[in-house]
Amino acid sequence: MDTEAFVSEADRAAAAGNLREAERLLLQAVDVSPDCLLYLKLGGLQRASGRTDAALQSVQRALAIEPRDFAALLMQAS
Repeated sequence: MDTEAFVSEADRAAAAGNLREAERLLLQAVDVSPDCLLYLKLGGLQRASGRTDAALQSVQRALAIEPRDFAALLMQAS
């Protein structure tokens, strides 16, 4: 499966309330294509699941790719 397919499936899983499955799919997506926006999406999902340590780690990975990404900086601050 390619990155877009993983993200589409993750979106469907999240919309259905299956956050664990959505996270699993996003983790596969970032394995295929480590991307700042994917890490931010993953971090947002982790935060919504109450996994703040994992969310912060995902945001830090996003910042390692794009150190001046405004959304990532905001997520890190919050």
